Amino acid sequence: MIILNNHGSNPNFFYETGLDISDVIFIKDGKSSRIFGHSMNMDFDKKAYRKTETFDMKKILRLVKGKEVGMDFLNENVKFYSEIRKSAKKVIDISEDYLVKRSFKSEDEARLIKSASRKTKEIIFGLDIRKGMTEMEIAKKLKKETIDQGLGLSFEPIIASGINSSYPHSVPTSRKIGSFVMIDFGVIYNHYCSDITEVVFLDKKSREFGLYGKIRESFNTMLDNLSDCYSGNDVHLNYINSFRQVGLPQMPHSIGHGVGLEVHEYPRLRKGSKDRIRGTVFTLEPAVYYKGNFGLRLERDIFVNKSGKVEVF
Repeated sequence: MIILNNHGSNPNFFYETGLDISDVIFIKDGKSSRIFGHSMNMDFDKKAYRKTETFDMKKILRLVKGKEVGMDFLNENVKFYSEIRKSAKKVIDISEDYLVKRSFKSEDEARLIKSASRKTKEIIFGLDIRKGMTEMEIAKKLKKETIDQGLGLSFEPIIASGINSSYPHSVPTSRKIGSFVMIDFGVIYNHYCSDITEVVFLDKKSREFGLYGKIRESFNTMLDNLSDCYSGNDVHLNYINSFRQVGLPQMPHSIGHGVGLEVHEYPRLRKGSKDRIRGTVFTLEPAVYYKGNFGLRLERDIFVNKSGKVEVF
């Protein structure tokens, strides 16, 4: 098995090693494993892992010669793959295997995501949001607070008001905040991500505020039924039923997604999904969007343990 960790962007490398080093190659053969790094970064790499070896393509090709090699195609370098392919007997894609393995979280992993979620909510609810502020000003405040707390961003924040909120993946603009603003934001804490969406209302007499109550009602109904769900398809049907009960239109996206070392992971919560949900962390994000008018979304990170107990982070 070979995992490439270019620029520290491959979560599977951290999942396997727990190491914070980038631009390295991890090779595992049975119980034996080796890490190869670039000579210019060797002093740093060896502080993290003293057995790091200097990259030597000829040595790597000898290690894989005539063998069946698993490679993570989702995080692969085409040139490197083509070199391995010449020497290996066969190269197979193991990226799906990792997506499935990483979907099941240990209690320690769940606690890290819970901490990331808590910090995310503290930052959102700690903002002093006033009418007349722009979406970009709020995004700037979120980013500054994230950096000040020594955290990373799970993704670029979505800050949307008025018509911009009717687009699920709007980007912050110079538009000024009116009666409400939708904030979709997450931080990275000790490598683990969070993903939270909250609508902050500056006018609680608005029609949008009343509609948000229905979204909360549907969210609570889904929570009540989650312990009876076993697959991504079950969660999807749970969402369909809860929306029908409160009279909300179906959404243009799924009800949520797994979250962990990446902000979008398995399990997949959609029609027909057989992904198991017990032992996983995922988002629930009920929403409504009225194109050209406005949109509202509520999102929280959820942990369903192996026994089916549900915890909202």
